[in-house]
Amino acid sequence: MMQSTALPSAGDDEQVSLKPDQREMAAPTREGVERAFVDSLAQFDELYRQLAR
Repeated sequence: MMQSTALPSAGDDEQVSLKPDQREMAAPTREGVERAFVDSLAQFDELYRQLAR
């Protein structure tokens, strides 16, 4: 048996305001993304070297 929950609808005279979550982090900058990519490559390189031994 399935149940569904209906959300209350806003009337025609009501306005729904969506505010962004203040705790949400800003999108990463290009510099941050590049740094993370280089760090991950360094970690991969280190793991590869350990496996090659």
